[in-house]
Amino acid sequence: MRPILAPLCRRLAALGLLAVAACQAGERLAPSQPPGDVMPFAFYLDIDMVNGTVRVIPPGQSATASAGGPAFSLAGAELIGVTTSNVVRSPVGQPVANKRTITFDLALSNRLSVTDLVTPSFPLAPNGAQGIIAFPYTVAAFGVQGGKAVPNADWNGDGVTPHSGDPVNFFNDFGSCGTAVTSDCYRWELFPAPLAPGQVTAARKVGFTVDKNVTSVGVYLVVAADLLDHPPVPQPGLGALMGTVTSGGGPLAGATVTVTPGGQSAVTDALGKYLLAGLAVGNFTAAVSGVPAGCTTPASNTGTISSGGVSSADFSVSCPPPTGAIAGTASSPQNGVLAGATVELRTIPALVLVSQTTTNTAGVYGFSGVAPGGYSISLTGLTPPCPATGGPVQATVVASATANGDISVNCTATTGSITGTASSPQTGVLAGATVELRTIPALVLVSQTTTNGAGAYQFSGVAAGGYSVTLTALTAPCPATGGPVAVTVAAGVTATADISVDCSAPGNQNLTGVVTSPTLGALNGVTIAAVVNGVSGPTTVSAGAGNFGFLLTWPGTAAATVSLTIAAGLPAGCVVPPAVSIQLPKGGTGNAVLTVDCSGGSGGGSGSLTLTVANVMLNSLPGLLVELQGPAGYFFQGTSDASGQVQVLGLGAGSYTARLLGPGLPASCTPPITPFSITSGAATPVALVLTCSIGTMPVIMGQVTSPTLGALGGVTVSVTSNVTTALPTQTDAGGDFSFDRRICGANACNSSTFAVTLTGGLPVSCVAPAAVTVPGPLNGIIVPVPISVDCTGGGGVGTGTIGGSID
Repeated sequence: MRPILAPLCRRLAALGLLAVAACQAGERLAPSQPPGDVMPFAFYLDIDMVNGTVRVIPPGQSATASAGGPAFSLAGAELIGVTTSNVVRSPVGQPVANKRTITFDLALSNRLSVTDLVTPSFPLAPNGAQGIIAFPYTVAAFGVQGGKAVPNADWNGDGVTPHSGDPVNFFNDFGSCGTAVTSDCYRWELFPAPLAPGQVTAARKVGFTVDKNVTSVGVYLVVAADLLDHPPVPQPGLGALMGTVTSGGGPLAGATVTVTPGGQSAVTDALGKYLLAGLAVGNFTAAVSGVPAGCTTPASNTGTISSGGVSSADFSVSCPPPTGAIAGTASSPQNGVLAGATVELRTIPALVLVSQTTTNTAGVYGFSGVAPGGYSISLTGLTPPCPATGGPVQATVVASATANGDISVNCTATTGSITGTASSPQTGVLAGATVELRTIPALVLVSQTTTNGAGAYQFSGVAAGGYSVTLTALTAPCPATGGPVAVTVAAGVTATADISVDCSAPGNQNLTGVVTSPTLGALNGVTIAAVVNGVSGPTTVSAGAGNFGFLLTWPGTAAATVSLTIAAGLPAGCVVPPAVSIQLPKGGTGNAVLTVDCSGGSGGGSGSLTLTVANVMLNSLPGLLVELQGPAGYFFQGTSDASGQVQVLGLGAGSYTARLLGPGLPASCTPPITPFSITSGAATPVALVLTCSIGTMPVIMGQVTSPTLGALGGVTVSVTSNVTTALPTQTDAGGDFSFDRRICGANACNSSTFAVTLTGGLPVSCVAPAAVTVPGPLNGIIVPVPISVDCTGGGGVGTGTIGGSID
């Protein structure tokens, strides 16, 4: 049996819906599951083609909701009931050869106390149809290899309008379905709305066309509806009492509210709401009972019941914050369990360190009392042949559950080491000398160490590649630097780089200098020529962090004019600079810096990188912070430009990781962590694609700032259009805000204009600017909306307009 389907198979068997033997034989498995943000609301229909039965299995995970509707306006088992009846199977060959149909009646019920189920805001029924939508999200047939089952025309929408029920792409506002059912298009059925609390819809016929010999069909059914409070009006002479019971985790279902006098009681529904009708007029006391273990029962509420009126009494229950746990094992395919490893737990996307622990002797670790949300888990401090870090892996924590956080680390050696001895033919071993390790060709400093009493040194954990090893800060009679020595490191191998220094000429250099590039750093292997008082002198070659030196002589006792030029050895793309002239005193020393412009190419075999930050539709995203980490501690941060790009030149060959950091990342989006490799002399393009939940993907993002006060947090920002009333949000500490697709209402982001205004929360010295208008449609990219506020004590800023086509 395929492992991914085993949990559902066990669940069906545990419910008595499937024989264990049949489950083990793989005869009736499940269709592919909907995405994680849809699965908690999906009802499973187990259609038995042999016995002609249909069983409804509600979602296994609790789907909490609010008066504004759950995510995507999808309704789970706490809000709605699904029942089937009148199952009819046609003979094989009717209406199509080698196929048969199975139809059944589908009915919905409202399980809430006070709230109507009404037409959903997203996904929308086509052509403005009004009602509750039900559609089969995924369908699979079992019992015969290659067998198929597809929703047929019995899924007929409202049952009246021609072509009603034809396939619709509910979750995107682009693309055409025609009459073909694809992975994004679904047939659908419409049920009348509003559906009042406790009411059941009339049954509607739906069906599937199924290949012969198929023994069962599995369907994930999705129901979409919005919520609207609609308390009844009491009869004259009587009254009613309604309210909501909440806790820190949101609505509290299953609590009992009792009113005295009279003793009537009601149990809160999935929204935490209750309704007590037919109450006697007069003073009342309402009390809550049956709260979850560990929670504190709140004090009673008092008030007055009026004739024909609905009184209110809300309760807030104090409960311990809901938490979950993470448990996992750290292991390596090569080395087995990793005992004693440090495990770090960080938030996503900000990567803030939450906690750390250590694996036990079996490689097992755990975190308890973890707040619900997404986390990144990494191992640190690993030793060769394992890499220094392992992971990261991601885990999503839900209340009262333990998330899996297993981490597997490839411990095949990916690094090598370098050992060597520093010595001089004249003075012997060079103890206490500083040894620098730099990449070739970019000469980025990787690490440094000091030779021991025997002149020996070592670098471990060095990434494979080419390196330069140099001695620095040597003392007389030796020159200031020794080397460099080139060395190549291979994974799992120790390379040798002995350094010999000529210490026979005390004071052997009276003119020293360095050759450097603002983009590539120090340049080795460059030939420098000296001209002394107009007479051609010696040449030398830069080495050891671009350093060079001359011993220059000239007749007379006056100072000399020395002109230095670069004769050869510059990397491709570098421009020979003008000659540098200095005055060199007789018997004294001098120093010169030769600066080379290498912006015209990647240079010296180094690589370059162009990072493009985009959303799932590959539209560029500006203003997002990118972090780049590479071999031997390389680190870089930069912000994407107007075209969503970050460019980095002069990168050494090797493996790198790019990630997106906050602020500015919407909470509904998952920041990517993208590995890539740089090749010497190559320009490497890398795309960082920001994945956001469908429907909550931002369409407008911005920042509220003041030239005098900087970023303004806690400011209320509202957006309106010709189809929506004001929808507010608040800026975070960095002044950032965003609006998702729900600002578009029923018109799928095709409104002519949207107006963004500041409606509250400004400091007293600030003046709210005029509205910024954003023209539609908003179907393709995230539109940036920067808002500047005058906080000098008076005077606003003018109306702004965001222009351009957004397709």
